[in-house]
Amino acid sequence: TALACGIKTTNNSLGVDPEGNEGVSVAVELHDQGYKVGIMSSVPVNHATPASFFAHNEYRGNYYEISQDMIDDGFEFFGGAGLYHVNGKKGDQPSTIDFLENNGYAVCYGKNAFEKRAGETENIVYLQPSSEEKDPEYYTRVGDKEGDISLAEMLGLCLDYLGDEEPFIIACEEGKIDWSAHGNKTMSMVHDVLSLDATVKRALEFYYAHPDETLIIVTADHETG
Repeated sequence: TALACGIKTTNNSLGVDPEGNEGVSVAVELHDQGYKVGIMSSVPVNHATPASFFAHNEYRGNYYEISQDMIDDGFEFFGGAGLYHVNGKKGDQPSTIDFLENNGYAVCYGKNAFEKRAGETENIVYLQPSSEEKDPEYYTRVGDKEGDISLAEMLGLCLDYLGDEEPFIIACEEGKIDWSAHGNKTMSMVHDVLSLDATVKRALEFYYAHPDETLIIVTADHETG
């Protein structure tokens, strides 16, 4: 929330200040100015870091409710390992996938589905095919399962989808570094740092083609593990 909206808040709050007032993320501000927006992560796209750019909730674990905020600002691209609590915390709520589809988003599981539907709408959600059957497993990394793509490839999909004719901002998180570090899983963390490195290299390819118009910022929200 501090990085996305420029406000400090209480632990576990998302996109709101300690009194519950909604913040405005840099992605929303730029979208209102005509920029296209891409939000992606190697973890579920309704997890805290990606969601801080579009959601407002006093508890970051309200994944189902956070998912409902994905449509509010009309961001063009979302990508992630999946969506937590697609049918609510107890599994008895209407499908988030149907909600997104009914509100103008094409939801695609896997690269092939993405490429088929990319021309249908201005708003698209890419989810890893391994998440279609169930909520993503906590320590499953992007690219580890058959059919999944790397975070660098996901960024490439987003760059191709947004194009280079109009300005855009992308928030791209290698979220599994944090998860591996929290769990003291050293080799997993090394794997995920290398994934971030490959993703930055993909971003640099765009920079080299557009050096006077491109700013890349690499940061972290905290250290752990």
